[in-house]
Amino acid sequence: MSFENVRGSPQGQTPHTVTVSQIVTESDLVTGSLQLEQALNNGQHVEFCAMKAANAGDTMQESIWNFLMVSLLYQHYFNL
Repeated sequence: MSFENVRGSPQGQTPHTVTVSQIVTESDLVTGSLQLEQALNNGQHVEFCAMKAANAGDTMQESIWNFLMVSLLYQHYFNL
């Protein structure tokens, strides 16, 4: 977003310009954050973690998502 304030216009008025731009540099990040937000709003924490584990790029990522899923299940069943 940029603002411009030009001084000294001939009519004595100061023109103001506002430019709004949307820049998305990582579309995968935006998509992932929207998916997470939707899962959180719908109470689908466990399902989201299971999906992320199934689509993980390596075993470390898969293990992390599985750990989070088990932690959420534990909290749910034991009301922590």
